[in-house]
Amino acid sequence: MADEERPQILDDIGDFESISMEDAISILGEQTRMKIIVELGKAWDERNHQQQKLRFSELMEAVGVTDSGQFNYHLDKLIGTFVGKSEDGYWLPNPGMRLYRLIVSGTVTERGVREDIDVDDCPSCGGTVWATYRDDNALAFTCKDCATGYAVIPISPRGFTDRTDEEALQAAFRTFYCELRLARQGICPACDGHVEAKLVDDLNERLEALSASGVISSLKCRMCNNYYYSDLSSIALTTDEVRRFLIDGGLEPPLVREWHDVTVAADESVTVVQTDPLRVEITFAVDGETIDATFDSDHRVVSSTRSDE
Repeated sequence: MADEERPQILDDIGDFESISMEDAISILGEQTRMKIIVELGKAWDERNHQQQKLRFSELMEAVGVTDSGQFNYHLDKLIGTFVGKSEDGYWLPNPGMRLYRLIVSGTVTERGVREDIDVDDCPSCGGTVWATYRDDNALAFTCKDCATGYAVIPISPRGFTDRTDEEALQAAFRTFYCELRLARQGICPACDGHVEAKLVDDLNERLEALSASGVISSLKCRMCNNYYYSDLSSIALTTDEVRRFLIDGGLEPPLVREWHDVTVAADESVTVVQTDPLRVEITFAVDGETIDATFDSDHRVVSSTRSDE
């Protein structure tokens, strides 16, 4: 591309170099530098709908440092890694913005932001399924009465900001659905690394509790160890075939929960149709119609059939 045709946005990016984990920790392990990240992340140009670049004096004032030499020392440590610099000011490139978003999500700093929430009726005993917001920023869904565990879904404290409890629960399920869909397709939602997918039928005591059929889904990132152990119904909900079937039946897949009748029955229907390599079939039924979907160990739908019951 000729220089005169090069978009200005590319020229503004500048050069950024890879650094080691040790260098990243050294750079970020200082209070003033983290404040610089936060203040640049907060800066927003409402008129142009983009990040607002802050000049040296503006940024120093926002951070609350009065010694320009000391401030310049800390700012210089961030430039080229987490902070961008151009003629009209300082701003955050993608690495800096990811760090800023992690900070403001509350995941790093906030604990115990919600009381237990009554959610639904328990299909096992007729009691109440409730959501407990754990101190590790995850919602655990269990029955108050019979102690049956149904799901653990991460959600940052910001997921509860400006939302009712029900809206927050829906946000958690929608986010988890999107993450599981990506993971099933081999993409890690946390680091974009490669996710290995496999069906597992050799279960230990802990994993047996996750499955009504003796088979579970294992999704694990090679790079960051992000992982999902899931029942087959949750995996099936993320496929185009089952998704279309449920939508046709008036259901919204991201909000179909593990303890709902349609998913409980589906998990109980799982059968192994081939052992080497492992393949399983699962059946969903809605309003007199069914879909039988067969999965291979890579979580691909190899066949599906819709029919009337």
